[in-house]
Amino acid sequence: MRVCIVSLASTVIAHAGDGNFHTVILFDPSQEEQRREAERLNQFMVHAALSLEGIIINLWTLAVAC
Repeated sequence: MRVCIVSLASTVIAHAGDGNFHTVILFDPSQEEQRREAERLNQFMVHAALSLEGIIINLWTLAVAC
């Protein structure tokens, strides 16, 4: 398993018993560099999960403008 280094604030919340994990990636979508970095991190997590024979389910997406 590879490690992905990012410059954004992010977290993973996992269920130890069933292997599920939920992520939060904080970024300003009006900042192109931050948006690209968030997309890169998302792609890394998707490919890592699939390489471990996991599945991807998007339960919800939440964006908040401040």
